[in-house]
Amino acid sequence: MTPRRAIAVRVVTVIAAAFMVVAFSLALLFPAAMSLAELLTMFHDRALVTVQAFAHDRLPGWVWSRLLTPVLVRPAWLGPMAFGVVAAGVALSLRSQRQAPRSRRRRS
Repeated sequence: MTPRRAIAVRVVTVIAAAFMVVAFSLALLFPAAMSLAELLTMFHDRALVTVQAFAHDRLPGWVWSRLLTPVLVRPAWLGPMAFGVVAAGVALSLRSQRQAPRSRRRRS
């Protein structure tokens, strides 16, 4: 493994661990079924209105209805956990550098 690849593996592993710690903290500190929309509203009263206005002004219309609304309904800890699992998968993929096995046949 090259030094750059080793550094990349470590960086992505730390990112994965950080996302998982955030997800675990959200699951412990707040009710497990609390949605992301409720969490955002708890921190700022107009957060959802701001996110919706941003989505309608700068993004295609389907983004709000088909992408953001389902994400906002899910539990708050699910997003960071999903990013952590994906980052862990990337780290494992970067770490395992398998080469094609050499042929055992003799060349004549």
